[in-house]
Amino acid sequence: MRANPAQACRARFGTTRDCREAGFILPDGSMLDFSGKTAYESDDSSDWGRVVRPENAGGHNVDHREISVCLGPKAAGYDPVFFFQYRANAVRLFADDDDLQVQFDVGEVPTVRQWDAVERCAEGRKIFYDVYHDQTRLDSGVVYGVYDLKLAFWLAKGRAFR
Repeated sequence: MRANPAQACRARFGTTRDCREAGFILPDGSMLDFSGKTAYESDDSSDWGRVVRPENAGGHNVDHREISVCLGPKAAGYDPVFFFQYRANAVRLFADDDDLQVQFDVGEVPTVRQWDAVERCAEGRKIFYDVYHDQTRLDSGVVYGVYDLKLAFWLAKGRAFR
């Protein structure tokens, strides 16, 4: 069985209910906090300490690739975003006031709780999506509702495994 890095990443980044702060949606529907309002910093890289930066609340200020800090040596040589998505069955997202960007890997099917979180984040936003498998883009586009997003996901998954 493959190791799931979701717990280590949850401990490192924390979670949020604000879609504008989220970086990934985990299978239980919780969203990793990529606002940067809680961060790790140190003058000595061997002694990292958690600091709070409330000025970062309400936005996405951490690059998705920073997920690599909690992945460990098994991720070496892989794109950290794709590695985390596959290993944790996570959905990548970025939201601002008008748009929602989501990225799926069809190697895993999003859970009901993940779809619920996407639907909550999509409310009132235009949805841009990318569907990948093995780091290859299968489909991308713009939709205006979660029903169309689910349809795009399942059609791409069907093409990937014919």
